[in-house]
Amino acid sequence: MSFLERKICLLSCKYIDLIIEEGEVLDPDFFKKYNITYLLRRKNSLCYENINLNEMKVKLLEFSGQFDYLNSKLIQTRIIINKEYYLQKLS
Repeated sequence: MSFLERKICLLSCKYIDLIIEEGEVLDPDFFKKYNITYLLRRKNSLCYENINLNEMKVKLLEFSGQFDYLNSKLIQTRIIINKEYYLQKLS
């Protein structure tokens, strides 16, 4: 998949408003700049362990990484049905 196709796929999720492409450092200014209130990571991951999220008022959500119901056909169908909406969201 190209980067654009991946972005369209992510934007098809109703919980994603924006994809941040910059490789910025996660500090309090970053969370304020993008008005981030939740940070998502896989369970038992050590990512973001050194960041004081309470200080930044950001909630950490963890997921198991298991998406048995999700398959490529489901994603493709949803993207095709909502293609115009996602393309507008990208611009």
